[in-house]
Amino acid sequence: MGALERFLDRVLTGGNKAAKVAAFMALALYARAGQAQKTTQFIPLERASAQMTLINALSATGQTDLLQTVAGGSGINEFSEFLAEHDRALIAGYVSINRKESVNVARCFAQAAEAYETYAEACQRLGLEDQAKAAYKLAGHAYTEIARYAWPEHFRGEAAETTNRHAQSTYAYQSAKIAFEKAGSGSWAKHAHGKIVDSYVRLAKEHLNRRQDLLAGRALEDAAAIHSKINPQSEMATELLKSPAKVYDNVAHNKALGLAAVIDAFRNAARVYALAQEPDLAANALRSVAKACAAENQPGQAADAWVTYADAVLKRERAAPDPSATKYGWIADAYAAAADLYTALGLDAQADAAREQANAAYLTAANLYVRRAEHSRSPEIAEIAYKDAADALKKAGLHVQATAVLERITVAYQTAAARQASDGGRASEAGDHERAAYHYEEAAEYFRRAGLPDEGERVMVLMGRAQAEAYKPVRSADPVVRDAFNAQKPDETLNRLIINVIAEHESDLSAETGFKIGKHRIYFNLSSCPVTLVTFDVKQDVEWCLIRKNNEDPPSWDLMTVEAAENMIKFGTNHIVLGRPLRPGDLLRGQSAYDLLTDAEAKAEPRVDAGSVGAGAGARQAGPERLPAPVVPHVRPIAAPTNLFTSLISRVRQIFS
Repeated sequence: MGALERFLDRVLTGGNKAAKVAAFMALALYARAGQAQKTTQFIPLERASAQMTLINALSATGQTDLLQTVAGGSGINEFSEFLAEHDRALIAGYVSINRKESVNVARCFAQAAEAYETYAEACQRLGLEDQAKAAYKLAGHAYTEIARYAWPEHFRGEAAETTNRHAQSTYAYQSAKIAFEKAGSGSWAKHAHGKIVDSYVRLAKEHLNRRQDLLAGRALEDAAAIHSKINPQSEMATELLKSPAKVYDNVAHNKALGLAAVIDAFRNAARVYALAQEPDLAANALRSVAKACAAENQPGQAADAWVTYADAVLKRERAAPDPSATKYGWIADAYAAAADLYTALGLDAQADAAREQANAAYLTAANLYVRRAEHSRSPEIAEIAYKDAADALKKAGLHVQATAVLERITVAYQTAAARQASDGGRASEAGDHERAAYHYEEAAEYFRRAGLPDEGERVMVLMGRAQAEAYKPVRSADPVVRDAFNAQKPDETLNRLIINVIAEHESDLSAETGFKIGKHRIYFNLSSCPVTLVTFDVKQDVEWCLIRKNNEDPPSWDLMTVEAAENMIKFGTNHIVLGRPLRPGDLLRGQSAYDLLTDAEAKAEPRVDAGSVGAGAGARQAGPERLPAPVVPHVRPIAAPTNLFTSLISRVRQIFS
């Protein structure tokens, strides 16, 4: 056995040594081809594949011998004799990682990267472009490993200071990107570029952990800028910019830093929010700059900041499809504040320009407020808008116009009063006396606000007549409604089942949107009866029933106590919501209510209770059975009264009087 065979037997470990020897010999051929400045196309094994095979094949002795030939080592052995410097250094870097020898990792990979670049340049001079690209690609991978192991999680306790780690990592990734670009590996170059961004983000996190917020903000800005260079259309760059803006915003609200630092932080936040396409947040930061400058007794800077803020908001509102009167008011106030400061500083030209801008913005705000008032059917909203418009006009020095706008408030109430009175008349003619009473009441209030008390009194008389008609009781109960309701009376067992179902779904039933069950929707506002106000209690045997809520098909339902329903039937009271006499299909109890609450209505077998209305001689009489679903005649839908609370209170008084 020769010296080379003994060397390979000593440094290689594991089975299938033939493949490992072949890998070593392939790398030796690559080294000889490089020395002879020849092509490597004749070598059957790829360089990277041979390297990985040898990395995994080296014994502990082989690893030690290899490390002696790189990174300043003075060892001379078969590794230095047969293998090229760049291959030895790259393999040694991965060996150092496996051995957790952090000191050698960066040294080995740095030596490998430099040697590969030197070799690639030599290949380019010889016209060996493919070999040059392959060498640049390996140099890129070596630089990538340097960057990866610059941070502490790989070798804790042995890492450099934060800034140095970041600088080393960033420089290495930048070098890797350049090497990959020379190799024609666009995807790897883009990957390295992304890693540079990650390095800046990581640096920012380190700064935040050390409460170095301003440094963190700058690092995040750099990350966003670098990302946008390679991905100019990417939304991630915009998202990255939001992070430093938020950091600056947090710094700005830390009063302990002093006003100067706060002002600087607000300026940075405004600048970055603008880049991140967050104009509203940028404007808020600019406004904060102006306020902070004023507090710092820097009137000149405060005035400039107010103008900058106003210009930013004005630009956005001019481009908005639906400009805001409120924001134009902000714009005008900002220009006015700047004008006052410029005047105090004796800067008359700037003051006049700012005042002119302020007056124009006030006038625009006033016009927008007037438009809002004219398009509103609510006189209360119109009143607020007209008053805001008048205030804006007064600030612009247009007092006559402001007075004229305020006079429109009376007209708005007169118009609304006339409209409500007209609606009340139409409702009364249609027989909907409850809705008529509501409209008359609204009209009376609007006439009072318009300064027309006599008209208000006249409409109040009409309201009283409508209420009398709406709440006039029928002295005798409708026998059909009474008999249909009594025929559905449940036994104690069924009543308990209904109570349990209500308890099971109480949270859904009492929700604002009600409980959707099958084709129906059931409401149980505040878990109480809308008439008697009895609150549901699963422990009590109070009987509950359902009352139709509307005339839709299928209808919605409200839960109420049977006591309230029986009183409505007894006194011939109109339907509490629909305002018309009760009909047989308006009230459900017993089996019909249970089926609807459990969605069993569609699949339930129609049955007739013993003693039900219209039972013939051949009707089954044994035991309580289901009633057929009530037949509801088609009626014209009647809108529910708007003031339902007033309606319910009136009906409670009527029922229990």
